[in-house]
Formats: sequence, structure tokens, C-alpha cells
Amino acid sequence: MAWIRAGYEMVAYQGFDKLNINSLSQALGVNRSSFYHYFGDMDVYLEQLLDYHVGQARAIAVEEKACTCFDPDWIGLMITHKTELLFNRQMRFHCDEPMFNRCFELATQINFNEISQCWADFIGIRHHPDLAHEIFQLSVRAYLFQVTEETLRVDLMQNFFQSVQLIVKQLYMAG
Repeated sequence: MAWIRAGYEMVAYQGFDKLNINSLSQALGVNRSSFYHYFGDMDVYLEQLLDYHVGQARAIAVEEKACTCFDPDWIGLMITHKTELLFNRQMRFHCDEPMFNRCFELATQINFNEISQCWADFIGIRHHPDLAHEIFQLSVRAYLFQVTEETLRVDLMQNFFQSVQLIVKQLYMAG
């Protein structure tokens, strides 16, 4: 639906603070009243917007199944899903809101389930899946706090995750 896609892109690139019925109707070139016809109010709209994001995470998870390694396969895939990653970033910024936190956690878990082995191999702890999961969660959270539309590039993403990889390897050598 056009309303959902417009809001999804608006949030991804401008943030939840810019999301309102006026800006959506202007972006779509339609009357505000059609928003109320489809959704009734902003709460219903937000629920559908977050459901859409979970659907996007599931669609990406299907693509993640084809990844044989974290870098370059998964990193390249994330670059092609720039809008979805930036939407997830906005939800991370608003994790103090329970509905955003639940959606963020669910979307992140859906995606991790498909690339967990690639990630564990990448950071060199294949035999410690729970630890790999925790490191992934911390890494994604940290990455989302620093990434912007302008810095969402392959080389910068590779540098970030290679730094995580190096830290994990150094910790294992020291331990």
C-alpha cells in the first residue's frame, strides 16, 4: 500500500519525528481524509507500518539463506536493503517505546537466525553460538547508532565489522 511504503521511507530517511498525516498526504499527493479511510488513526497506521517492517525482515531473511559468508555476501545484501536498514536504525533510536523495541528485536532476530553461522565463522567462534549471537546484537546496535544515509557504504560497513572481528580474535588469543 502506498501509505505504508511512503511512511516507511519517510521514517528511514527522516525519522519518526517527521512522520505525520500531513507530510504523508503531501508526499503521496492525496487528501488527508483518505488516510483516515484506510487507517482510522495514527496508532493503527504505526502498527501496520511496524508489521510491514517485520515482513521486510522476513523477505530479507529469505535472501540471507543464500549468503555463504558474512563479508562480502551479507554486507552486500544489507547495502541493497538500505531503506530497511535505515528504518531499523530509527527503531533503535526509539527503543524506549515498547512497540518499537519489540519490532526492532523481532526484526533483528529474524535476520540473525539466517546468518548466524556465517557470522560465527566470520568472527571465529563457530563453536560458541550463544556468544556469537550476543556479539552480533551488540555490534548491530553499535553500528546502527553510527550509520547514516551518507555513511551506509560497503567499505565503511566492512571496516566496522572487521574491527569487531579483530577484537574477538584478540580476546580469544589473550584468553
